[in-house]
Amino acid sequence: MVRLSVSGPALEVQGDSLLMDDKPVACTRRKLSEMREVLLDSSVADGPDSSRDVYLMFRSVIPSDAAQLFKEHSIRFDITLIHDMNLGAECNKTFGHYHPEAEQGLGFPEVYAVIDGSATFIMQKRLEDSDFDVQVVQAKAGDVVLMPPNYGHVTVNSGKGSLILANLVSSAFKSDYESIARMHGAAVYILANGVQAINGRYKKFCITHLDSPPRVQALIGLNSANIYDKFVENPGRFAFLNRPNLLV
Repeated sequence: MVRLSVSGPALEVQGDSLLMDDKPVACTRRKLSEMREVLLDSSVADGPDSSRDVYLMFRSVIPSDAAQLFKEHSIRFDITLIHDMNLGAECNKTFGHYHPEAEQGLGFPEVYAVIDGSATFIMQKRLEDSDFDVQVVQAKAGDVVLMPPNYGHVTVNSGKGSLILANLVSSAFKSDYESIARMHGAAVYILANGVQAINGRYKKFCITHLDSPPRVQALIGLNSANIYDKFVENPGRFAFLNRPNLLV
């Protein structure tokens, strides 16, 4: 059992279940068979574990007394549970997605907090010359990570045990999974032996490795992984989630 560090709703992870005030929260399950398009070895998705859950997404985990506040600001609070397993030679990961444009050519950003476990975030942005800027960021429990505008992202469980994440994001869009699927995943694959394998479908890219997340505190005044309470205390601080030009 992992108790999440939020003082608003009483949230607990027990196995594959998320409880809010002792009641189970509905989730969307991503199965191994649904990961075929983004795996280094796509045949893994057709193996004996094809029906196994790879990760679980608990969306709009908001108690009734805060629902109006989140609705007024068009913000969603989610929890993601990524299992401790390998996808063939790869560490377990999310499918990956991009966000559509919010304003002035800038996509919707997103804020993640690592609640438990260790994560590797692969963030990538297509540049004007068909090159890609790729950032590989290591994060541990307590870290807060900003997904900048126009960066697609994949989250990898690169530690031991399950990876539990919380995130705040605009509720005004739908994720673009197709752009990641078309390229057969992100620019790099994170392998269980610690090696990073290059995705050959990306012809031009530059990779930056960061052993810890950039200081989100300096960008948006966040110094705590308790992003739920931070939003409730001052929702205006998160206006950039719908107006990314505020980050520029």
